[in-house]
Amino acid sequence: MSRRRSWAIALSALFIAGIILFRDAFSDRGNAEMRVSGETVAALPEKPEIGYPAPGFSLTALDGGAYSLETSKGRPIVLNFWASWCGPCRDEAPLFAKLHEQYGEWLSIVAVNLTAVDSEQEARRFAREYGFKFPVPLDSDGAVAAKYRIRPIPTTIFIDSRGIITGGVLGALDWDLLHGRVLRLLEPSAPLATPPADRNRNARQ
Repeated sequence: MSRRRSWAIALSALFIAGIILFRDAFSDRGNAEMRVSGETVAALPEKPEIGYPAPGFSLTALDGGAYSLETSKGRPIVLNFWASWCGPCRDEAPLFAKLHEQYGEWLSIVAVNLTAVDSEQEARRFAREYGFKFPVPLDSDGAVAAKYRIRPIPTTIFIDSRGIITGGVLGALDWDLLHGRVLRLLEPSAPLATPPADRNRNARQ
């Protein structure tokens, strides 16, 4: 049995446990914003939970450069964890390419490859196949996945422009869910407002 297949089986076995852990960490809490509003973001501890700053990390990306969350400071972030052998990751991959094309000017998409259970070669092939034009950091030792308590994949975490986690989704996203979450990041006070790309297009007409 190949190393990747063994890891795939192990991750599948952890799926149910992962759902429980992820639900506890990323369940929507009505007063999450209130927790932030009463104190500065810098005073809060980093935690992979809604209402707390996203844990920082620094990884080498597929292009050979260093990537950290500080790179996207001041912009909302869609943080995705994936592997090339993951079927649901393939299902949602085109959506991230589409998202980058439409909102890349206002939004950072970061696709962390779980290289500890994958390979850089397969990650590179995957990114090329699906047209990833955004950072693809390589989590070679699994430290970042552990920091974010990643169990089943894909897992997607939404981070606002202050670096605060606003939500998370287990499993493959469909376009409506992904797009809706992104609009809330871009337009937090008016989630149903005209998307920035459309608004600017209308202004030019």
